[in-house]
Amino acid sequence: MRKFLLLIAVSALLVQCGKDSAEVTVNFLINGEDIKPSVDIENAPNRIKEQDKIAFVALNERIKIKDVSTPQEAIEQRLWKINHSIYEKADQEIDQSFDEEGFKPIILEFNGIPQIKWIYVYDIAKGDPRDLASLGNSSSMDEPAAEISVAPKEEKAAPEKPQSDLIPTVKKKEATGAELQRRENERLLAEAEAKREREEAKRKEIERRRQADLVAQQSKQQSSNSSAGSTTSSKSATSSSTTSSKTSVPPPPPPTKPKVSSVSFRSSKTTADVGDAITFTDQSSPVSAIERRVWEFGDGTQRVSSSAGVTHSYNQAGSYTVSLCINGDPSLCKTTVVKINALEIKEAPKPPVAAGPFKCNIKGIGGVRSSTICSSAGSEVWSDGATLTLKPKKRLELLEAKIKVKTKGSVTFTLYEEGEEIGEIESFFNPGMNQALLDEFFSHLEPNKSYKLKISPSSGQQLENIAGCNPGTGSGQHIDVGYAGQTILFDLKYCYQ
Repeated sequence: MRKFLLLIAVSALLVQCGKDSAEVTVNFLINGEDIKPSVDIENAPNRIKEQDKIAFVALNERIKIKDVSTPQEAIEQRLWKINHSIYEKADQEIDQSFDEEGFKPIILEFNGIPQIKWIYVYDIAKGDPRDLASLGNSSSMDEPAAEISVAPKEEKAAPEKPQSDLIPTVKKKEATGAELQRRENERLLAEAEAKREREEAKRKEIERRRQADLVAQQSKQQSSNSSAGSTTSSKSATSSSTTSSKTSVPPPPPPTKPKVSSVSFRSSKTTADVGDAITFTDQSSPVSAIERRVWEFGDGTQRVSSSAGVTHSYNQAGSYTVSLCINGDPSLCKTTVVKINALEIKEAPKPPVAAGPFKCNIKGIGGVRSSTICSSAGSEVWSDGATLTLKPKKRLELLEAKIKVKTKGSVTFTLYEEGEEIGEIESFFNPGMNQALLDEFFSHLEPNKSYKLKISPSSGQQLENIAGCNPGTGSGQHIDVGYAGQTILFDLKYCYQ
């Protein structure tokens, strides 16, 4: 607990350091409610009365905590600090439950910016603490007993700090108030430690009294049995034995230890690259029955942890079986499989090798002509582009072609030889008929080889398809163009020698 609260103090100091970054507002919801943050908890958690600053949660109740900070695109690394656990690179929304009563801080931090909110965990059997009267009398709140005293001179209450001031916001080069914040954090840490010691002393006192009552009850029962045995011994030894047997009361059985009812966990990723961090979170229940968690990650690594979440990364590609065993019991295990991909190193396209000197001095035209466009032509969108086949009948070089677009945007032309990419050109077009320059491929098309020209419009871009105009085939004297129902390229010009 002390280390956890120390993390709160360190996180709060980071806000005062004034790093140069974009302005970010940190906030999160607890079960869909926007609880007021309490960075300055002078009246919390031991004296707070405003219920809008507390989320009330029953023991072992699963709650949803969701990051609603703005802007989301500015988030570089999200860090949750909940229930003595730290979740690095965590999801935007997580589930959590608590198995101890009392006030618990929930902290969301990213880019060095923390947000602190408080929940109060209560036992349903002891009543609903949302009644202010019961809240004030609850011993777990550490409220001081009422005393009779002369009313002090009325003082004007300081205006309540607006909620917006409680939401930490990073501003450029803001360095004032760091010392005051440090002192406040030290005070909060001391108060939390004192409260923990009081609760521990109270628990020990309750246990001591229970043990003393149990010993006294057993001693009284033994004395009663001994007296009854002495009275009946004058009648007969057999009667004394029978009476003693009937009046003896066995000691109460020890408290039953809770058993694990279900074992499950989730992983932040099922497929990742080498070196990526994967977070595994235990979701077994009940939490009070879990003493330790034994994780095995399938690469020879094992980790024993008391917290619900662990993070692991892999150094080699492959499929790994991850297992979780609760309390080291082989019958309380759960497994899952994660796939790790190797880092892909994409080689640059190899430049085409010229097959001897080539002098491009004769020009030709092939493919469908733009003059065949009719009124029934339609505009279509291909998210993955349209692919045309090119079969040259002699060695030639592409020069240009026409393409008709409906909206403004870019179009990418990619040329493949025998399935291997040999060039790519990106051009920006305005609505209407446009001239696409293809001589920038700097490639010669050889006869008896297979070529493909992929035309990929940008998102939302529409290309004119005149297949409905019955334009005929794209066969020509020097090159055949296969459209496959996607007639979008016209007047393909080339040169040869």
